[in-house]
Amino acid sequence: MNYPEELIPQSNYKIIRIDAICNKEREVFGLSTNLYAVYVCNHLNFNPLDKSFHDYWSPGDSVLDATKIEYELIDDVFPIFFFIKDLHRQTIPYKKTMPNKNNIQEFHGTTSIVHKPTKCNYWHFEFSIHDVNDNIISKAGGTWQKNIANFLLKSFLKEYAFSETPSKQALEDDIYKN
Repeated sequence: MNYPEELIPQSNYKIIRIDAICNKEREVFGLSTNLYAVYVCNHLNFNPLDKSFHDYWSPGDSVLDATKIEYELIDDVFPIFFFIKDLHRQTIPYKKTMPNKNNIQEFHGTTSIVHKPTKCNYWHFEFSIHDVNDNIISKAGGTWQKNIANFLLKSFLKEYAFSETPSKQALEDDIYKN
């Protein structure tokens, strides 16, 4: 069995604008996400052994030959589904103790989903949280970041997640092809 060719970015593919699909209630998987259209659940089982294949892909990059990708099959994978509209451009409240002040102020960050194809998976997207200054929060280092992470895991993502595989919707070619 070869690596799934439909996962490999092609020379005529472009970066997908989230706004082009957000209104169409497409489903996504987890925090490192995959657009559920061409990508299907059994693709989660494929893990390329060459870690450089997980590097980001850009239009104009060379196209991998799916028949030459060495991979391992992972048995224990459990997809979680979300609608893009439930996660993209949502407001996330958080509190932060201000430097040199003894008070806690409340702020509002935002969420985003961005198309971040990898060399081995064109359908890869990333879910990000941005602070009030639009900086991506990359880890739960301080108390305020941990509070955001807890909020996301215990309420926000839990509220919108579902496990039943949705029906697949066709993705129009002009969304991802030149």
